[in-house]
Amino acid sequence: MPEAQRRLFDSHCHIIDHRFPIVANQGYAPPTFPLEANLAQARPLGVKAGAIVSGSFQANDQTYLMDVLPRLGAG
Repeated sequence: MPEAQRRLFDSHCHIIDHRFPIVANQGYAPPTFPLEANLAQARPLGVKAGAIVSGSFQANDQTYLMDVLPRLGAG
């Protein structure tokens, strides 16, 4: 199927934005992977929608998610 016709759903993606709290998990803090980086990788593959998953390094803080969701739209 040509890429232009793909309609993929990413069932598990992380947005890591160090403007929001990041808590090291067993000494590991992930590198930045903001929304823009995610979209730059996902769009060429035909990803049209997805599920953003919080990581343990985000603890119980959802401020990053509240920032991202309005920018993603309905998908």
